[in-house]
Amino acid sequence: MLLTRAPVVKVIRPTWLILCVCVLVYAWLNRNVPGTDELVLWALIIITFPIALALSALGAGVLFLLDRFGGITVAGGFGFNVVFWLLSVATAYWFWFVAIPRLTGHER
Repeated sequence: MLLTRAPVVKVIRPTWLILCVCVLVYAWLNRNVPGTDELVLWALIIITFPIALALSALGAGVLFLLDRFGGITVAGGFGFNVVFWLLSVATAYWFWFVAIPRLTGHER
């Protein structure tokens, strides 16, 4: 027999959201520290797996094409971290807490 879904989700969802917000707060507090962008990227890849991994691969391809053929270089920094955080967290939330429950028949 499977564990009841509601108690597990009541713990996992807020914990996951708190971890995501902690990554954003870390990015803000360390916005002038070299290497923060990479740490935020890796933290989001781990926390929002597999979404951020796919988004970062897609984003790297797009940024490469913009640089190579358009001469447009996108700088990192807190603004970039916020955009990547929003895309990763929103998409991963939908994936893990909306799409997967619907596909597995555990929809509310």
